[in-house]
Amino acid sequence: MSHSMPPENTLSYAELEFDEAGTPQSSRHGDVYFSRGQGAAECRYVFLQHNKLPQRWHKLQPGQHFVIAETGFGTGLNFYITATDFLAEAPQATHLHFVSFEKYPLQPSDLQAAIAHWPEFNDISAATLQHYPELFPGVHRLHIHPRITLDLVFGDVLDTLPDWAKAHASQVDAWYLDGFAPSKNPSMWQPSLYREVYTSLKANGTLATFTATGHVRRGLIQAGICMKKAPGFGHKRDMLYGVKRTFGMPRSRTPNSIAIVGSGIAAACMASELQDYPGSLTLLWSQKAPADGASGNPQAAVYPLLQAQWTRLSEFYSHAFEYARDFYQRKTPQHTHWTGVELYTRSSADAERQQKMLKRQLYPESFLHSSEKGLVMPKAGWLDPVAVVHDLFQQVIAYRTERGLSTRLVTNEPITQITRALYQWQLTTAKQQFKVDHLVLCTGHHTLAYPELEDLPIQPVRGQVTLVKKMEETTLSHVICQKGYALPPQGKVLCTGATFERGSVQTHIDEADDETNLLQLNEMLGSHYTKEHVIGHRASVRATTPDHLPVQGPLVRPKPPGQGVIRLNGVSVLLGLGSRGFTSAPWLAHLNACAILGRPQPAGATLLQATSADRFAKRAVVRSQGKGKD
Repeated sequence: MSHSMPPENTLSYAELEFDEAGTPQSSRHGDVYFSRGQGAAECRYVFLQHNKLPQRWHKLQPGQHFVIAETGFGTGLNFYITATDFLAEAPQATHLHFVSFEKYPLQPSDLQAAIAHWPEFNDISAATLQHYPELFPGVHRLHIHPRITLDLVFGDVLDTLPDWAKAHASQVDAWYLDGFAPSKNPSMWQPSLYREVYTSLKANGTLATFTATGHVRRGLIQAGICMKKAPGFGHKRDMLYGVKRTFGMPRSRTPNSIAIVGSGIAAACMASELQDYPGSLTLLWSQKAPADGASGNPQAAVYPLLQAQWTRLSEFYSHAFEYARDFYQRKTPQHTHWTGVELYTRSSADAERQQKMLKRQLYPESFLHSSEKGLVMPKAGWLDPVAVVHDLFQQVIAYRTERGLSTRLVTNEPITQITRALYQWQLTTAKQQFKVDHLVLCTGHHTLAYPELEDLPIQPVRGQVTLVKKMEETTLSHVICQKGYALPPQGKVLCTGATFERGSVQTHIDEADDETNLLQLNEMLGSHYTKEHVIGHRASVRATTPDHLPVQGPLVRPKPPGQGVIRLNGVSVLLGLGSRGFTSAPWLAHLNACAILGRPQPAGATLLQATSADRFAKRAVVRSQGKGKD
């Protein structure tokens, strides 16, 4: 399957000029980012007042998320003001989700300079700069504050909004239609933009914009939004505001009980992302202790899969890696080491591919640059898998227990049967039965044990790592990868691997695999390790997919050939993480949790579909329909 993306998905930073007062202006568009000396007042008048935000925030119930979307993040001023006012005005235990689309992001230094004369927003602006993402396309999810989430969507809004709106229909409470004036930036103010704004707005959702240009007003009305004029801010004569007058669809019901089946990194991240879930949460381990499978190796590298073209794989792993870095930094910093990952060149073809990657500038230099032996990812690194998985589970249990949230841990009880019981799922073990509203299966390669998963093409791949007694002359401060990998030694122990045996679910130790690992290690380090240096080994089974992307989201089952698929209500999966599970699991778990709880997801429809659990069944339907036409 092709994962290619349009070649125009290359980004560049905004080009700024600052006047004597420090007001930023776009060199490209010849327009200011906000009114000179009155940026904050204009934002509050146009966007907050005409979306009736403080009044609407006052009515929010505990646990509610209020979603705002805007065109043009620019200097971030609208976001800083909105976030600051939300924290001051909205009830506790409510959440602001702010989504901003930006074609030309500001460089971090310009972002800092542009907001320097607004000290009242220092806390939010500093947090934004701390989490500011790398310059590559797509949805960057930033956890700015326990009650504030910011999604920065990098790319042309006419390309990114349709994809985002398709995955977020009727989810936006208020739109800020901002950006440079229609006369300065006519390419943005298009009917297609207004249609997607309408699609994403909730029933009775609102919109405000500083402009009152006739074609903008007519375009919004034609899209279905009831528009009105109001006096403009300052010297501007008029502005527009509006509302989507439609009947609301019933909100999907949040489940009262959730069970997570699994004890590896996928299940641990899933539990962590559901830490605040108000219902009953059950954690089910088939073994006594967590991380007994592929998540139990002594060390694990955390780095993205890079390609010479910007593909779905590139997009997925780049965003997953960014999210994972932040996740582990927040949750388990004591077990993570961002010392870098170096990719050694394996062949002339590999060298050519690496050079293409650098020449096309698909990744920022801070993310990827050349080295003497290949490429370096300075922000990547490694972690202690068992400690991370164990700590994540313990944090969730302690957090929920402290707050009186219903939590149950069932260990050493493999599930023997899963059956549908009215509107719930009944789980049976050798010792007990219980029912839950929603089931999340994070079961690795053990899909054959669950008939519900039999249609997913999860493929087992056995891998063995080898532990050797480190020679004195071996110095290794970062992860190196070639055909195999070697991780920084822990004390006098060096971990290397891993073999790749498709179709095998055996976990016995094979001396031939140790020899393979030693051969690769010596080739990478120029060393002379022999089997006499071997002091340990571990074999486990990865779960992979045919298209190399993980599987997440609601589970489906094929109907009879050619008749589509049927969704199994109340079942989600997080499977097929392959050899980069510690890189992808946090983002996938977050995405899954957002879907279960009805919150905005950190991706557009295309990437969601590329990783969805139903993609294989849908492809099978398309193939069968194609055969039927022949």
